[in-house]
Amino acid sequence: MAAVSGFAIVASLPTVALAQDAQPVTGGTLNVGFISDVRTLDPLQSSQWTERQILFLIFDTLLETEADFSLKPALAKSWEFSDDGKRVILKLQEGVQFHDGTPFNAEAVKWNLDSRLDPKGNSSQLKLLEGVKNVEVLDEFTVAIDMKEPYPPLLALFADRAGLMASPAAAKKNGSDVGSNPVGTGPFVFGEWVRGSRIALTKNASYWQKGMPYLDGIIFHD
Repeated sequence: MAAVSGFAIVASLPTVALAQDAQPVTGGTLNVGFISDVRTLDPLQSSQWTERQILFLIFDTLLETEADFSLKPALAKSWEFSDDGKRVILKLQEGVQFHDGTPFNAEAVKWNLDSRLDPKGNSSQLKLLEGVKNVEVLDEFTVAIDMKEPYPPLLALFADRAGLMASPAAAKKNGSDVGSNPVGTGPFVFGEWVRGSRIALTKNASYWQKGMPYLDGIIFHD
C-alpha cells in the first residue's frame, strides 16, 4: 500500500509542476457533476455546503483570503480600525456593478449587512454578526461598521459567506423568489436553474477584475 501511495505522489509531481507553469486558456464551458442539496442561491439565507461552490462564482466577498489565510482586498480595497478596535472603516472598489447594472457602493453594503442583522430576515449569518452594532454610510464608497466591543473575527467573516454582496435592487424585485434569481458582482452570471438537473452560469463580460474569468461558462449537473 505504501509503495502504491509513493508512486502516486511521484507520478503527480510533473503534473503539479506543469500546472504551476501553465498559462490560463480562455474560453470553453466547464461541466461539473456534483451531488446537489442546493436549497437557495440567496447568500443571506444560504447554509448548505454545496451552495458555496456556486455562490462564490456569482457573488464577490468584501475581503478574500490568501493561501496562507491572511486577508486581502476584494470588494473592499482597504480597511482601518479606530475607537480601540470597535469601529472598522471599509474603502470600497469604485466602478463595480451588479449583474443587473445597478451600482455596488456603500449603500449596497449597508443593505446587505443590515438585512443579515435584521431578526425578521432569518439570515443564516445573523448569529455570526451579532457583535455588529451599527452600519453607517460615510460617502458613496466608504462604510463604517461599529461593534459592541472589539471583534477580531469580523474581517474573516467578510471573506466568507457573510461577506457575499447581493444586489439590493434584485432582492426588492424578486422578493421571496430571490433565492432562485441570484444577482451579484462575481465573475459569473446566473443563467438558469433546472431543479434536479442543472445550474448554468455564464461569463460576466463586464467583470471588474480585468481579464477574468477565463471560462465562458460553468454548468453544474446534479
